[in-house]
Amino acid sequence: MVREKGMKHDLSASYAHQHNGVAERFNRTVQERMMAGLTDARLDHSFWGEAATAVTRALNDTPQRRHTLTPYEMFHERPLDVSSMRVFGCRA
Repeated sequence: MVREKGMKHDLSASYAHQHNGVAERFNRTVQERMMAGLTDARLDHSFWGEAATAVTRALNDTPQRRHTLTPYEMFHERPLDVSSMRVFGCRA
């Protein structure tokens, strides 16, 4: 099922971050966007967990590279309900 949806499982050496460039780049992207969101919302860095969750959700809910569908739509084969999404740092 996973292979049919275009996902590929790659193995790397344990505890060798040099061999896991894709994951390291993704972590860096999340960190950079998280810090930008915290700064833009004028929030304390103690909210880093919430910011990381918001960034990761946004990345999963937007099309990437050459695709017109979101990762969610490719995997679940149905459109995503974005009615619950809000601007990061907005007051509830």
